[in-house]
Amino acid sequence: MRQWSDLPRFFVEAEAIQEKFVTFSEPISRQILTVLRLDANQAKVIVLDNSGAAWLTELTGKSGKFVSGKLLEEIESGDDCQLELTLCFSLSKREKIELILQKCTEIGVTHFLPYFSERSLNRTESLDSKRLTRWQCIIREAAEQSERNKLPKLMNVMNFQQLISGLAPDTQKLCAYEASKSTYSFGQLTLKPGKVALLIGPEGGFSDFEIELVRLAGFQLFSLGKRILRMETACMVASALVVNRLEST
Repeated sequence: MRQWSDLPRFFVEAEAIQEKFVTFSEPISRQILTVLRLDANQAKVIVLDNSGAAWLTELTGKSGKFVSGKLLEEIESGDDCQLELTLCFSLSKREKIELILQKCTEIGVTHFLPYFSERSLNRTESLDSKRLTRWQCIIREAAEQSERNKLPKLMNVMNFQQLISGLAPDTQKLCAYEASKSTYSFGQLTLKPGKVALLIGPEGGFSDFEIELVRLAGFQLFSLGKRILRMETACMVASALVVNRLEST
């Protein structure tokens, strides 16, 4: 077992840390006191500021609704590697998106890029603040649980054509696609360390026009096997395959 793996982990804003002391936000303080029932005067936790650094921290007390702590030492914690994997997924029902964010954060995705296309179940062009806050909370909790040092970034919603044309030139582009017998299996793909964009289609699949755009944009099309997977399952399976390949090279 990794040292310190039994201690609770909390991501905080960089400004919450001042001269080796940290003040936890009200939601985190509430989690410390009422959910985890930690001793606010001596319990130890791990604090992360999303820079990649992690500190062993001792709680030092409570003032009003806020718990504070002292940073004791910087530690090696988490297993984030240098891969940069952007998961491009279609907007859909709330519970499906939340499952994708949670599980793919645990798997190792570094960027989430929601989009809408012709057959997307949800064609919302922007996220309201309540939904955005909830999604970011799901990502944060999954990152803490899976011992990541940095939070995956949730990007703005794009339409399909913006997504296809907006990826950086040095990005390796992959698309899971079942409708063509000419697609490769994942093991046949050419993949090297660096930036990777992984595109998963909506429940209704891509239109002929959309898949032509994908081909013209230089995506490598591949199959996830003989069975037809749900969108959220495809996101998890494909992400795990990419992360495993890149972490093994």
